[in-house]
Amino acid sequence: MSKTKSDGIFGILPYIAPEVLINQRCSKASEIYPFGIIMWKILYGKAVSYDQKLAMSQICLLICCHDLKPAVNKDAPQCYVNLMRKCWDKNSEERLSGKIMKSFVRTK
Repeated sequence: MSKTKSDGIFGILPYIAPEVLINQRCSKASEIYPFGIIMWKILYGKAVSYDQKLAMSQICLLICCHDLKPAVNKDAPQCYVNLMRKCWDKNSEERLSGKIMKSFVRTK
């Protein structure tokens, strides 16, 4: 996927990787980020939502600069939570690769 600044950013805010929000190029890692958000949605059975009183620009700032993520319940299975958090790691180089995700899904 090729992205230039003139392309703009499209998508649903919680599913967009922080590096994409700050106009860096999309990468394979930025495609792993939304998988973690989808895992959260599956775990809790609802869409991710942030404070409706905040403007989109404020939410973007919180995601990019303050590492805003959906809240995780303490009762959630720890192995699932760990995998989910590795998908949405702020440092894109620390996120799981597609190959690791594929092997994890196959073995579980």
